[in-house]
Amino acid sequence: MTAHVRQAVGWDLSCVDWENRIRNGQSLIPDLPLFEEEADLAVEIFDELRLPDVIGQPKMRDACGPWFRGIVRAAFGCYDPSEHVRMIREIFALVPKGQSKTTYSGGLIIVAMLMNRRHNAEMLFIGPTQSVSDRAFLQAAGMIQAAPELYGGPGRSGRFHIVWHEKRIEDLLNGSMMKVKTFALDILTGSMPVVVLLDELHLLGRNPHAAQVMRQIRGGLEKNAEGLLIIITTQSDAPPAGVFRDELITAPKACSSSSRRRAMRRRRASSATS
Repeated sequence: MTAHVRQAVGWDLSCVDWENRIRNGQSLIPDLPLFEEEADLAVEIFDELRLPDVIGQPKMRDACGPWFRGIVRAAFGCYDPSEHVRMIREIFALVPKGQSKTTYSGGLIIVAMLMNRRHNAEMLFIGPTQSVSDRAFLQAAGMIQAAPELYGGPGRSGRFHIVWHEKRIEDLLNGSMMKVKTFALDILTGSMPVVVLLDELHLLGRNPHAAQVMRQIRGGLEKNAEGLLIIITTQSDAPPAGVFRDELITAPKACSSSSRRRAMRRRRASSATS
C-alpha cells in the first residue's frame, strides 16, 4: 500500500522502514500524531458495521483485515475537532486484488457520514464504471439496512434514508447526503463535496477527461477545511497509463519530499545543539 498526503508540518505518511514493516506484518501507515478520540471513534463505528451479503452478516470487527482499519484511523484521526481542520487532505492506497476494498470503502463512507459535523454536507463515492458504482451503493445501503438504528425505511425511524433509484443516502439528522456516481466529465456539477472516495482509479487510465475531472475534484475539496480525497485502487493489468500513471508517480514523490524535509529539520536541530 502507498499513501499520499498533502499535509501540514508534522503529518508525514512516508514509510521509510516499509521493508521491515512488511516482514513483521505491520501497517504501512507510520505512527502519526492522531487525535486519538476521533481515530478510536471512527474505528469503533466501522467495526460495528455488518457485511450485508455474507451469511450471518458478520461485523467488520470480525471480517475486515487490519490493513483497512489503518486507513480508517488515519482518515478520521487526522481531523482536529477544535479547529475543524483535517490535517491529511489526500490518501492514495494501492492494494492487491481480492481484498474487498469496494465493500470496505462503502463502510468507510458511512463512517464519514456519521463522523461529519457539517450540516448539508455532500460526500461522493465515485466508481469508474456503472458496475463498480452499483456494487458500492448496494454494499453501503446494505450495511445501513443491517443496522436497525441507522435504517429509516418504511415504518422505521433510523438516521438514514436510502433513495434507491438515485443511489443516494440521506442523513435525516443534519441534512447531509452521500451520492454514488459513475466517473464522468460533469460529475461535480453543482457539488462542493466534503469527502470524495474514488475507487479503482486504474480503470480510468485511458479516459481522456480523467485529468480534468481530478482537477475539479481537488478544487472542490479545497473549499472545505475538512475536505478529504481517498483513492483506493488495485494495479492495472496493462502498463499504467494516463491519470493512474500520474498518481503512481506523484504519490512516492510526495512522500519522499516529506521525508527529505523531516530529515533536513533533524539535521538543522542537531547542528544547533552541537
